[in-house]
Amino acid sequence: MAADQQITLADKLGALPVGSRLLLASTTRLLSRPFSSGPRANTLFKDVIFAGLRKQLSTITTGTAQFLGGTTEAAYLDFAKKRGFQPDTDVLGDNGPRLFWLGSKSAEKVVLYCHGGGYAMAGHAGHFEWLVGLQEHLSKTKSTSAVVIGYTLSPYGKYPTQLRQAAEALQHLLNQQKKPGDIILAGDSAGGNMISSLFSHLLHPHPEVEPKITLNEPLLAAVFISPWTSWRTDDDSVKRNATSDLVTPEAAVRWRTLFLGSASYDNYNEPVRGDAEWFKGLDNVVKDILVWGGSAEILIDSIEAFAKKLQASHPRTELVVEEGAAHEDFIISLFLGYKKKAAGTKAIEDFLAPKL
Repeated sequence: MAADQQITLADKLGALPVGSRLLLASTTRLLSRPFSSGPRANTLFKDVIFAGLRKQLSTITTGTAQFLGGTTEAAYLDFAKKRGFQPDTDVLGDNGPRLFWLGSKSAEKVVLYCHGGGYAMAGHAGHFEWLVGLQEHLSKTKSTSAVVIGYTLSPYGKYPTQLRQAAEALQHLLNQQKKPGDIILAGDSAGGNMISSLFSHLLHPHPEVEPKITLNEPLLAAVFISPWTSWRTDDDSVKRNATSDLVTPEAAVRWRTLFLGSASYDNYNEPVRGDAEWFKGLDNVVKDILVWGGSAEILIDSIEAFAKKLQASHPRTELVVEEGAAHEDFIISLFLGYKKKAAGTKAIEDFLAPKL
């Protein structure tokens, strides 16, 4: 949220060399690519750009990243202007989240979306572009809207602030007479972490989080896109996919530290810690679950481990691992200007549409 961000002169000055660093790293990757033997991204353009992004994400300060990335609200308003629709925002109290709507509030089904960005970076045009495509596709079966949670970014909001705001967003939809069976939860990366935290809260109400929510029926579905489920940075996939992904362990450690502050690791904030007993009853919270990951992302080992934990308690959990895909590959593709519908998007559409 705009009011939370306190951009300093140093943050602004830090933006000056970002472009040159990104260009240098990308150019170096392009020139050295014929001689490198490590894993690569699934297109030449992504492989070169990801090298620049790895350099940027590993070295940029959070303040500079937030200065360059702006706010989720600004991205939403800009997207609405370019798309030619009237923006519609719900503001949930002084310290609550903002909800940014795509499609009609009166639609039969709604996708409640948590955007990624390590809890420290705003939602961007790629998120809104992808969600509108999903919303339009699902509306061919049943009228569907999507709403993005504009939660407080770290370090201005630390755990469990974002969990509280996710719970407030869900409760708001229920208060607006949306039935649980008409609500789909979805999120990418840190947004996937938020969804899992919310599920844990529904199963085991967090002692520091209000509202406590009681569902009278399961939610329609949940979609995890490259969910950030583990704080570890020593999984084999972190090393194995170091040159095929855009995320780096250095960035993950920085984001984790900003998000957690002095809080300890627990089953709410680190989902992969939860066992079958912790997730027992999840089938009463949500009907169907899809976990999507890319074989070329550094988080894939923890994503697969998380999916197995869910499957042990919820038999209607599906895991899709797309060969050669990087972290939230199809969302990043839209951000980079790719127009063709990606395999990951098709998998999610095919999963959700028959359930509407």
